[in-house]
Amino acid sequence: MTVKYTSVPIGFIDRTLDLDKPVFVDFETLGLYGDIVLAQFKQEHWGEAYLVEYPNEDRLRETLKDAWVVCYPISYDMGTLGISPKRVDDLQFAMRTAYPLQEGYSLAESAPDYY
Repeated sequence: MTVKYTSVPIGFIDRTLDLDKPVFVDFETLGLYGDIVLAQFKQEHWGEAYLVEYPNEDRLRETLKDAWVVCYPISYDMGTLGISPKRVDDLQFAMRTAYPLQEGYSLAESAPDYY
């Protein structure tokens, strides 16, 4: 599988983010709930995923506070950032609800059921 992505400044995400459509977000951190070193974004009208390396966390909070944010799981990513966006969807919670008898709920185990 080929994954296309481009590293961009957070300002690009600010300018192109459609607040009425879901934006899939994931953070990579230094340690548990540590500093965010990589923020990943995907929205349907973008041709590829966008990465922001070492994002300014205040700017990231401002960017996402009014967005429709989708994460896996939402509690970790938004807990790391310390915000509760206007609208959220938690894909892990959706998997647990849709497949209550499934043994595990990691993204690797769950994604094939969606895709």
